[in-house]
Parts: sequence; C-alpha cells; structure tokens
Amino acid sequence: MTIDIPEVWVIGFPKCASTSFHFWLTGSPTLRQLGPVKESKAVYPYLQGSPLNRDRLKYQSGCLDSSPDTIYAPENVVAAITSVSPKQRFIVLLRDPVARTTSAYNFKLARGLIPNGMPFPHFVQEGIDALQKRGFGYHNDALFPIAGSSYGRFLGNWACVDRSRIRCIDVDALANEPMSLVNATLTWLGRPQMAEETDLAPNRNETFGARSQRINTMAWRVNAVLDPLLSRTPQAKAAIKRLYLMANGRKPSIPADDLRGGRAMLRQFYASEPSFDSSHLQFLGPRPEWLGEEALLRSG
Repeated sequence: MTIDIPEVWVIGFPKCASTSFHFWLTGSPTLRQLGPVKESKAVYPYLQGSPLNRDRLKYQSGCLDSSPDTIYAPENVVAAITSVSPKQRFIVLLRDPVARTTSAYNFKLARGLIPNGMPFPHFVQEGIDALQKRGFGYHNDALFPIAGSSYGRFLGNWACVDRSRIRCIDVDALANEPMSLVNATLTWLGRPQMAEETDLAPNRNETFGARSQRINTMAWRVNAVLDPLLSRTPQAKAAIKRLYLMANGRKPSIPADDLRGGRAMLRQFYASEPSFDSSHLQFLGPRPEWLGEEALLRSG
C-alpha cells in the first residue's frame, strides 16, 4: 500500500489557520487538494517514531495537503518524507504560542473534551505538571494544547530540509494581509499569483461552514422529533444542547480572571522552553514580534 506525498505540504502547526490558508491556496488553478479533505493525515500513524518505508511513498505533483500535526514528526519520519522529491515544498504556520494554546483549550472546551469543564489556569497547571513527569511524546494527546506550542522542541527535526524548500508564515501577518502572503507563497512555489480583486472570504473555513449547516439542520430535526419524546432524559437534552452549540459556533467563554491567570502561566512556561533557531526557516515578511523570550514575556 502506497502513501501519497504532496508537492506542497502545510505541515503545522495545529490551531494556526491551516484550514483557511489551505483553501486560499487551492483557489489557485495550479494546485489541487491531495485527497477528499484538506488533511490526508498520511504520516500520522508514524508520529511516535514507527519506521516509515521510503519505498511506500509516492510523490504527487501539483497536490496540496494541510495536515498540521505533521510538524510533530520525529527525525526519521521527517528524513523519509522530505527525500521523496526535491520539488517538495513545506509551509509552517506559526502563531504566538500563548494564543495558540488558548485557542486549543477553547476548541476542546466547546466540544466537551475538557474534563468537568476544568478552569483554564487549572488546565494549564495540570498540563505543565504532566509534561514535566511524562515528557513531550506525541502520544500524550491530552497535553498537546500546551506541548504543541513548544515550537523549539519540534522545529529542530526539520533542520535537515534545505532552506529553499521550507517557509514560515506568521499567522498575525496572514490575518492582516492574506492576499499579499498568499501571492508571495504562490510566487515562491513558482505558480501564478491571484488577481488582486479575488475575494478570499468565501474560502475562509469553508469546510467548517458547510459542516455547521448540516449540523444545524440535524439539530433542528432532533429537537423537533425526539425532544418531546426524550425530554425527561437528561443525557438526551445535554446531547441536543451540544449539537446546538456546535451548529452555531458558540464557545463557552473563559472568565477574564482565568484568562489572564492562565496566559501569564503560559508566558512564563514558554519563555523557559528551548528556543528554536529560525535561521533555517524562510519567513514571509518580518520576523514575528513574539519570537524570543523578552517579546514572549511582554505579550498580552
């Protein structure tokens, strides 16, 4: 069984706008999505270091894949997937690690994946304590809202990639000037730029929008048909409530004091983490302000 390897690969990081960036790039007629969804997750089974047979990898020219957990691949997996073709290009999306972890917590909280709705500061402290005991192994999935933002522990595995083949994009810059950075990326990929009047908005989180529409429809049907029959069952009512929350995109908000406290803990933690040498990464635009200990500690 072969594993398809794309020409253009958005390899990380999770919760760094990979969905939006993916669909912006596929707006180019010269790039097509590798599979039926934006994430093939082709190498995810090997992220814990299992051997990856180079002979199984098949290069797919003109294809784009955005599987952001790929960034967590160990060195042996990185060596295998980056040697498939010299034409491959790798894109890393980076975000202020405190903001990325906060977003990951909100994502899990909204989906009922935070045990007992644990307050943000408690979640941060428990995660930091567990990391110090159990390490940063990818198998510690529950810890990755925190561990996943320790960029210095993972980017070093990609240092073997030639500088001309990897680019790093600051998510804040992407949010402010999406067309400029999309076109800069297309130029780097040797593909024609999009017209300046192209509307990127319809492609932003397109899959989430379509999914929300289906969930919303289903939620109304469940409510209309089943709720009268199951109204005395707390579990059924809770399930319907969760469907409504998912359909309408509403997230439980973190209390202001909890948010400030948790973010302060994260700033201290990431400032003490190993930094990464970004010299081998080609940034599109200015170096992000949050890079470096002093900038990180100043971030709000």
